[in-house]
Amino acid sequence: MTKKLSPAARSTVLAFLFGLVIAVSCWWVGSNLEAKIVTFALFILGLALGWLFGTIATPYDRSEEQLFAKYVTMITTFVSGFLVAKADPIITEFFTTKTFADSLIVFRAIAFSVAFLLSLIVVFIYRMYVFADPAHPNPQVNT
Repeated sequence: MTKKLSPAARSTVLAFLFGLVIAVSCWWVGSNLEAKIVTFALFILGLALGWLFGTIATPYDRSEEQLFAKYVTMITTFVSGFLVAKADPIITEFFTTKTFADSLIVFRAIAFSVAFLLSLIVVFIYRMYVFADPAHPNPQVNT
């Protein structure tokens, strides 16, 4: 008899396969070693930020929820003030025709985005449904 994978396990396998394709592609994109390393570093940054945001989005209990709310407030304050002012010229440059003509920049943006979303989804699923403490049910599931 074959045992079916749980939805969380299926999501993890699919995320791993998609991530593997992007990670391998990071090595093949770029003309020199430096370009390949930068591309792969952006992929890793996307994974790490997705993990962070997935963790913040799914607190295990009320105390963690209150702690994460403080972090979100600090991050939001920083992003809305300093980063938005600094990011405007970068975003303006990114959306020019010249930028989209460079396939390496486009691939890096896609690799970062895919890595971010994959890790966010996997962390969210595991924190929300798999590793939730039965003694302290996740407040988001029970509301």
